Amino acid sequence: MDSAAQLLRESEMRVADIGAAVGYDSPSKFSAAFKSVWGVCPADYRRTLQ
Repeated sequence: MDSAAQLLRESEMRVADIGAAVGYDSPSKFSAAFKSVWGVCPADYRRTLQ
């Protein structure tokens, strides 16, 4: 999940593409897993960095 967070911080990749890049076959599964680790969904995590 650290790799996904880094991609959210440092790239313009879509959330679904980041999920696929880190091994998730479903964007919803990736979002749920990311939220369980970081406490926010990937899109909200990215928004807080702007």
